[in-house]
Amino acid sequence: VVSYEVLDFRADRVEAKAPEAKALREAKMLRSGAAKPLARSEWVDWLAEVHPSVMICDEVHALKRFKGKRAMAIHDIARRLNPTLRLGLTGTLLHNRPRDLYSPLAFVSPGPNARVPGAFGDQWAFFRRYCDAYEGQHGWVTDGISHAEELRHRLRWWAFRKTKDEVLAHLPPKTRTVVTVEATRQTTESLDAAIRAAAPGGRRNDLAILAALHKVGAVKVAAAVEQVEAAGERVCVFTYRRDTADDLGVALRKVLDSAREVFVAHGDVPMGTREGLYARFRESEAGVLVATMDVVGLGLDFSAASVAVFVDLDYVPGKLLQVEDRLHREGQRNAVSIYYLALEGSADEIIAVRVVEKLNQLGMISALDRDAASLRDDLVGGDDVLDELVARLVERAEGVA
Repeated sequence: VVSYEVLDFRADRVEAKAPEAKALREAKMLRSGAAKPLARSEWVDWLAEVHPSVMICDEVHALKRFKGKRAMAIHDIARRLNPTLRLGLTGTLLHNRPRDLYSPLAFVSPGPNARVPGAFGDQWAFFRRYCDAYEGQHGWVTDGISHAEELRHRLRWWAFRKTKDEVLAHLPPKTRTVVTVEATRQTTESLDAAIRAAAPGGRRNDLAILAALHKVGAVKVAAAVEQVEAAGERVCVFTYRRDTADDLGVALRKVLDSAREVFVAHGDVPMGTREGLYARFRESEAGVLVATMDVVGLGLDFSAASVAVFVDLDYVPGKLLQVEDRLHREGQRNAVSIYYLALEGSADEIIAVRVVEKLNQLGMISALDRDAASLRDDLVGGDDVLDELVARLVERAEGVA
């Protein structure tokens, strides 16, 4: 089970191993296109007739929301097909909190039937045991971690991992650099004030903080253009906002030589069109791909490029790592250079430095191999980054006052 885009990219290899897959693609049963795709029940009925003994779910971390449509669909398909063996593949099993582990683990370790929970129990038993769940003022809170050592030990029976340390000998090195961007004092102070306002009395509104951080992406367009010009080769430029992606596309086309084609991909670009853009980018000599991070995080291969520029930041290192690995993956033949743009002297820079520090320590990669204390710090994800950010901004404001 893979995403439409991954299926299309890997179609030749899939069909070489399983000729019947071609018939599925041509019938529009597993992908979108001009013809209306068949309902899930129809192609699951077809698969049930094949009686597959193995079900492999690519990018299994995407099932983290147990009640999300994607997770519910995959679990339903797995129950109906009832394969002997279930496997999940992912480069970053844990993006943020331990609660995100439950749904992927429930996929690979099911119970004997729908009424009997699998190896990790039912969802709430898992949350109470390993997520330090408690009933708060507005409902249950499940964003903590408890019994970390026990969880680490149990995961050894269900997770066969090839760590980055193990494959680095086969991959070129990857370097990360924080590039500071000059901005007006008004811009930096406005950003800092917006983040402080999103955390009154220490009560954070994480979505408001991210919105404030991503809003300043427009200020970094010129700096991103400079990085692309300096590279002189294929480059991927990543942002969160669609309007910033469009602005980057316009700015790059104005200054780059006509031989360096610019491809812009985001959620407003139809999936079929994006697939064509990705293919043309990979085939180009020195093309530039500008994409929002929500359309490039699921298994796509951009190893044809070795330079990436991040215009926007995320406080969760795992999310950035997932996008970085579109370039730094099997098939990459060159050293990979990652540039994170940050407004100098602002909250943006504080986050960039802290997140890159965590990424360089490979905290999100080897978390499950460390002792319980380190595991606790790593699994919590980006909360410590935001806590540190808010504390420093409040301290800075009090110092000015």
